[in-house]
Amino acid sequence: MTGSGLTVFTAPSTSMRRRPDGSVLLSSDIPLGAYPSTIATMFRSSAHAHPGRVLVAEREGDGWRTVTNAQARAAADAIGQSLLDRDPGGRPVMVLCGNSIEHLLLTLAAHTVGITVVPVSVAYSLQSSDHAKLRSLLEQTEPFLVLAGDADGFAPAIELAGAAAEVVTPGGARPGTTPFQDLAGTAPTDEVERRLREQTPDTTAKILFTSGSTGAPKGVRTTNRMLCSNQRMIGQVWPFLAADPPVLLDWLPWSHTFFAAAALPQALWDRIERLADRHGATATMSTAWGASETAPAATSAHFASGRADCIGVPLPGVEIKLAPVGDKLEIRVKGPNVMPGYHRRPDLDPTAFDDEGFYRSGDAVRLIDEAVPERGLRFDGRIAEDFKLSTGTWVSAGTLRPALLSAAGGLLRDAVLTGHDSGYVGALAWLDPAQAARLAGAGDSEPGAAALGAHPMVRDALASALDRLNRGNGSSRRVERLLLLDEPPSLDAGEITDKGYVNQRAVLDRRAALVAHLHTDPPPAEVISCPPAV
Repeated sequence: MTGSGLTVFTAPSTSMRRRPDGSVLLSSDIPLGAYPSTIATMFRSSAHAHPGRVLVAEREGDGWRTVTNAQARAAADAIGQSLLDRDPGGRPVMVLCGNSIEHLLLTLAAHTVGITVVPVSVAYSLQSSDHAKLRSLLEQTEPFLVLAGDADGFAPAIELAGAAAEVVTPGGARPGTTPFQDLAGTAPTDEVERRLREQTPDTTAKILFTSGSTGAPKGVRTTNRMLCSNQRMIGQVWPFLAADPPVLLDWLPWSHTFFAAAALPQALWDRIERLADRHGATATMSTAWGASETAPAATSAHFASGRADCIGVPLPGVEIKLAPVGDKLEIRVKGPNVMPGYHRRPDLDPTAFDDEGFYRSGDAVRLIDEAVPERGLRFDGRIAEDFKLSTGTWVSAGTLRPALLSAAGGLLRDAVLTGHDSGYVGALAWLDPAQAARLAGAGDSEPGAAALGAHPMVRDALASALDRLNRGNGSSRRVERLLLLDEPPSLDAGEITDKGYVNQRAVLDRRAALVAHLHTDPPPAEVISCPPAV
């Protein structure tokens, strides 16, 4: 495919070596090129080459507020000096607000003078009632300065952070906070340049906290080497990025290395492509795989696969090991983009890496074609989420769940699979209110979740979805029963991560009584069961 006269996709070339122990080693045949030693020098190089190019723009009133590369460079130096004046000892700065010009400029300033940035999901400030996770992150990182939002919703978080650090807000309208402009008004000294020169590829640029999908959030020490090498890897397989820089209309939260969780349901992928085709357009779809621990990308489908579960092939400079774990293959990673360890958690390192130094992701993958590695790998679920039925058959939750959501055609917002040591798979699920209301003919007066879940049209549609999913499949690929939940997943209880996706283990633990109810025989009236096989 082409865009702006340039080739979008590049052909993969992948080496594969099988070992006697059943593991498989994969690597790109494209050698990794040279990359800058720090993220600040990478930014400065771009600012020098294209000073007038708009780096970032955001809505302001009826128009736009813009910042060019040159303006960002000057602001980063000034704010960097202000940070050094406040704390020359090297403690980190924390960011609680979402994506914004102030967020970006503070981050660039910290990178310039070698101060670690700790961006925190806004969910911990705005959606939590007890702020326990935010309190934990403050204790773990001990920032000397915290950037928060002006909105009233940030007041409890500001009060919590203000007990230990200076709090800065964009407008400085909240009592007891410092206006962001005060940071940008400082004249830089030679100390800024000295701090830049002192940095190395191993300097920690960020501490990115994992979303806690399978446990408590962990702080990933994200180094200059990780960030710079990963940008180089991505640039090599998507060369149009350098020749014709894209304009990003929006971006995902900067509190994460990226924003993903599982494979897109294939049905949704196909619907997007059909929609584009009806309008005479081409929806160029791609996939990749990685983690906070890999900065983020380790693989990329820089070729047309047409599959939502294809995660591509290893990026240049990355070595992938597929290690047998039970009846699955865990994807493990080694390369300059892999973290050196977790922040203040050396106890986790022995389990985070195997005896050859590969990062253990906990994700399972399979080769799409055992003989042709260039066709890529496919996601095969989270190993920690898999469970056994009473027959001894393993259920792959990470692949069955999106299959269920696809079969439901958007009627289900999310689901958690049940059935450990049972004879069949069940599901606790949440309706998509808008879809369910349309199906029930509710119009603008949308009923509550309980009323929608009891509506005959909704129940019949879900029973038919189970039938479509289960037809021709064995026990590990069937969902026999489904129970709709009225109460949404709770952030404070760990049932939903700050990224917005469901932590299966937390839901099963907190709602154990509902799991038992779902598997009661005969099934309770509110349980939706699969129609008998014909």
